[in-house]
Amino acid sequence: MDKPLLTISIICYNQQKEVDLIFRSLIWQYENIFHDFEVIVCDDGSNPKTKIPKCPFPIKYMWQEDLGIRISLARNKTIFSASGKYIMFLDGDTFIGEKSITPYLSRLQENLSFYGLRYKVNRRILNDKKEFSQNLIDWYVIDKDWRAKELPDLPNKDYKEDEEIYKTFDLGNNIFPLKLMKQHLFPTDLLGYGGDMPIFILSYLCQVSEIKAVNESITYHINHSPHPPASFYDYCKSKLVMDYAIPKLKHIIKEKEELKLKKLGL
Repeated sequence: MDKPLLTISIICYNQQKEVDLIFRSLIWQYENIFHDFEVIVCDDGSNPKTKIPKCPFPIKYMWQEDLGIRISLARNKTIFSASGKYIMFLDGDTFIGEKSITPYLSRLQENLSFYGLRYKVNRRILNDKKEFSQNLIDWYVIDKDWRAKELPDLPNKDYKEDEEIYKTFDLGNNIFPLKLMKQHLFPTDLLGYGGDMPIFILSYLCQVSEIKAVNESITYHINHSPHPPASFYDYCKSKLVMDYAIPKLKHIIKEKEELKLKKLGL
């Protein structure tokens, strides 16, 4: 059997309604827009286990014991189980629409990573049983937060150091070459919601590759109340990463600017 172009990684925890909607969006995507993908779900200890519907595409389901919020470990498990050339990460509260995947396709390269926009939708969509469509999604869009404005390539000289780490590097819509992800995993010693992605992105930018913005790509986030903040230890660790990463990113940006001027003969 040929390997798929894309692996879609889904992490969930006691989110059956949300997962049902995610799979409605994936089945719709497969039947109407793009079908060269597989799906891997890692369940972070849901009780009862998350039910996965019958699907027309390849799917793998893994469950890990509930020993706290171990999203990073779950993401890494999907990376090692993936067979796609590229991997896209969805949380258990994020689903795809008409323009989530296709804007990336013409840009894909083995050594380039990308990220796109993310819109918020009202939770009432979870109870709407009408046929899935882009019109259904658009009806429930309620907000366009920092992930929905014009995005720059990363690293970018215009970002502000005093912005919250989450608002600068918490990418809610992304796609990476699988071979690079297998060399650069998520930080498994960081527990809780919200910290793993920005810290991973900072490290990735410093050690692996830049990340290109694709403003035509949009995924959709089901609105919910804020998660509890990470522990004070995790916050301190995030701060240490920022103290290391920001100077390094500044150096990378400076080198890029100097190279650009050199090419122009300035």
